[in-house]
Amino acid sequence: MNEWWTSRQKARLAMIALLALAACGDDETGSGGQGGEGGGGGSGGQDAFANCHKGDLETDLADDMPMMGPGIDPDTGELAPGTYYVATTYLALNPEKRERLGEVSGPVIESLQTSAGLIAVITSQSESCQSFRTMTVWQSEEDMMTFVTGAAHAAAMAETSELSRGTSNTISWEGDASTANWEEAATRLGAEPGGDL
Repeated sequence: MNEWWTSRQKARLAMIALLALAACGDDETGSGGQGGEGGGGGSGGQDAFANCHKGDLETDLADDMPMMGPGIDPDTGELAPGTYYVATTYLALNPEKRERLGEVSGPVIESLQTSAGLIAVITSQSESCQSFRTMTVWQSEEDMMTFVTGAAHAAAMAETSELSRGTSNTISWEGDASTANWEEAATRLGAEPGGDL
């Protein structure tokens, strides 16, 4: 276990389980999209989240932790220069399923913490939109896919349609430190026409 995984950071990673990049579904149109982005399903109905969209950063988006991982300079908190494979996920959570999200997270967190090729991870959330965002940075697409296709992640992904209120997406790309940020992630998610779960 790398020393950068403190107990607080492990706890804050609890939400990453489902969100932690279902890259296998990047280019597939899911069956759960309802009423457009951020609408439909769950409590509060469509209107409660009418202004919430995967391609727009929420005004109350708050990082749950700084970007952390073996590729982060401990002095500057910056991602080391290099070429990486970056993945991001947006989950429009059904508010009634918040507790369940926490329950499915454990095994995925454990898997992520020991995944070869993981460079960095960060999560953020919005209370107003009941949305969660994650970003993971990998040495290669192969490293990312090894994690994605692992048993723990696959089991969590099987619950995505139940946890989501209709808009949950993942997208990944080859990039560098300059493209591993929330603005780039939102732009790429907003341009993705399919993938709702």
